[in-house]
Amino acid sequence: MMCDVRIIEKVAELCHRLRYSGRARIGLIVVVLTAFAAVLFSRPEQMVQLTVSDVLISSVDAAAVNRYVRVSGMFRPDETFKRYLRLNEILGKGFGPGFAPLVDPSSGAVLWVLDDGLPAPEANAPVTFIGRVTLDGSEAPVYYLVVGAPPAVRIAQWLASLGVAMLIGAGLAVLLIAAAARWHFALPSLWRASDEVAPDSDATLSYYGALGYAFDNVQLRAAPVRLAVGVHEVCLTPFDAAGASWSVVVRRVMSVDLFDVATRAGARAAMRLQFEDDHGLLHSVVLAAPSRRARGRVMELFVNLRL
Repeated sequence: MMCDVRIIEKVAELCHRLRYSGRARIGLIVVVLTAFAAVLFSRPEQMVQLTVSDVLISSVDAAAVNRYVRVSGMFRPDETFKRYLRLNEILGKGFGPGFAPLVDPSSGAVLWVLDDGLPAPEANAPVTFIGRVTLDGSEAPVYYLVVGAPPAVRIAQWLASLGVAMLIGAGLAVLLIAAAARWHFALPSLWRASDEVAPDSDATLSYYGALGYAFDNVQLRAAPVRLAVGVHEVCLTPFDAAGASWSVVVRRVMSVDLFDVATRAGARAAMRLQFEDDHGLLHSVVLAAPSRRARGRVMELFVNLRL
């Protein structure tokens, strides 16, 4: 369980770094631009038109050998035959690969196609194949078609697929970062926080959220804080700072939502606090306590500040 909680915590930490790191934003922009370039400039369909010739079955001859062509006709895989190769006879393997006829319905010309798991066509429907014309004078058929796109087209198709995958990944990353930001980069845990503080655990209160306009809206994450209770307010300050470098004042609590947050120390009892600060501005933060009982004591401090 601890391992799974820490995975969620690592995802939240990564989202926080990507959101507030200038290098990460530049990297994301580079990824998106590279993906767009891969999708826009690879153009496998256009490369097929430039590298593949449209030919008739009757015109396939020695001049077409080792060229990539596009041919259409009636494909009859039910008439596949397998040739008996002399090498296979020596090796004791028997018959070699199968060949199925591609027939030109107008002229009756036949081009044999290497049938290496090709899908069956629809009944009485012409099919179009792209492949390389191969010459093998030692066995019948002499000319046959090996179905497959040219290497350059396959590379272009791979680049286009990679570009689409990169765009999808970048989009999902942006959505994940936006969702994590709404949670103040304190992602919920799938497991329940403990009721009591473990003897070897950190007993401090953790702060997730921005510090407000007075401190340039700096975003903190899992920052240890202490509470100072006044007559009509609660002040949050750094836990380990003698002279507080920042403070967040809670004047009026608008709402409190309870949940368990994933942290490096495991699941902790947290609350999402919406409140007005000492400037009358609406603020939202997450406070994580080491146990549910400790969270209950913290909530008691805010009871008198609720509307």
